[in-house]
Amino acid sequence: MRLTRYFAGSIGFYLLLVAVFGSDPTPPSPTVTTTTRPPVVTVALGPVQEADRIADLVASTTTTTTTAAPIPIVYPDTPCQQWTDEAIEGGWPADPVLLDRLLRVVWKETRCLNISPLATDPEIAERFNGHDHGLVQANEIHTEWVESMFGLPFDVAMADPVNAFTFAWHLYSAREAKGKCGWQPWSVPCS
Repeated sequence: MRLTRYFAGSIGFYLLLVAVFGSDPTPPSPTVTTTTRPPVVTVALGPVQEADRIADLVASTTTTTTTAAPIPIVYPDTPCQQWTDEAIEGGWPADPVLLDRLLRVVWKETRCLNISPLATDPEIAERFNGHDHGLVQANEIHTEWVESMFGLPFDVAMADPVNAFTFAWHLYSAREAKGKCGWQPWSVPCS
């Protein structure tokens, strides 16, 4: 038993010594590293050198721009697509169904030609029937309305494609607002 006490006491004494003398009461100080920056040197360039430097910077800077293909507003088989922008500018919504139908009306009425007595192309002017004007073949019964809308003579107003589409939009939407078929003036069924 003495031997067990002796070893237990020795181990206890050893642990006491380690606890008192084995740990350093002050933590080690952190190592501080300093870096020195190289000095800034400013060089004055002459006008020719400055221009060369700018040209080099512009030449070395390349920007790649990717543009997504525009989303088609009308169907691929829609006739008279060259007039889509003018139709939208004239007030027609960018709705593929409406624009397809409108441009089919333009095809039916004029084969995509801006038929007017003011047409500069003799072949187009020759197709003018004397009663209907422009891409949408606005009938002369609308003369007063068109002239008040645009402040221009009927034939001059309808010779402008945007005006023709503006008139067509007002005619179509006014009829639709009254619950009537907006396409009826062009003898196109609504169903």
